[in-house]
Amino acid sequence: MTSNVVSTQLTSVNQLHEVARLLMQPPTSRRVSKVPAVHALKKILLTEQQLTDEFGVDLFSLLSVPVVSVSLTVLDLSFNELGDKFWLHWMPELKEAVWPALAILNLANNHPSLTQLDLSLNLFRDTNAPPEWLQPLIRVLNGKDRKHLEVLDMSCTDFTDQDIMQLLQAQFSKFLAKLYLRSNSLTNETAKTLANHLPQMKLEVLSLAGNMIGDSGAASLAFVMDQVLALQTLDLEENQVAARYTFAYYGYANNVDVDRSRWNGIVLLCA
Repeated sequence: MTSNVVSTQLTSVNQLHEVARLLMQPPTSRRVSKVPAVHALKKILLTEQQLTDEFGVDLFSLLSVPVVSVSLTVLDLSFNELGDKFWLHWMPELKEAVWPALAILNLANNHPSLTQLDLSLNLFRDTNAPPEWLQPLIRVLNGKDRKHLEVLDMSCTDFTDQDIMQLLQAQFSKFLAKLYLRSNSLTNETAKTLANHLPQMKLEVLSLAGNMIGDSGAASLAFVMDQVLALQTLDLEENQVAARYTFAYYGYANNVDVDRSRWNGIVLLCA
């Protein structure tokens, strides 16, 4: 395996295993000629490799290594056989990992039974990202041969109000049961967009905690609660909502406890 190949990209499972083996050696035992190559790893391209869920053990152990996570720009695992169990191998170390250079994550055409997708704590966009940057992900999740996605977690991803609008216009969003959008600096605009779409959705849990939604946004949500039959939990904690005023005023709660309240059978979390 030459340093030029490794320094730019990995295109086979054998290459990935070799790099992982090298990184697991004590620094003093590594061959000097290979060390710069590992530091420069930018792309992992493993499309059409017949990868299964167990591959997560190998992949996530490599991605947890700082010298890899810092430089990686592209991770392409498309056209494999990865399903829900693939993500069970997500290592504790990755909970704290930051991939500052990651620009492309391609999971297209994997196992159609994927029903839960957790992309939280990733910064997918930068200030120069075009408005349509989210469309590739939406196209994958809209795939006609897929089971409907049930759980989507986009918390702490730096999503904007405009990104949420694109997300809610996608066909797959109508079938979500749980949607987590915590800590994204979302404003009343997102709340109003959600109010327009919620009656057509099947959401049971909606978490908007840790954003910048105020009374007018909460009022928009309150107006449609009688049309949202499946919703069981609405989390507005750590926003700018005066829950007692907003929801009581619109007739959905009387003498409510603003920390743990119910109206129309919905649990409201708001503080």
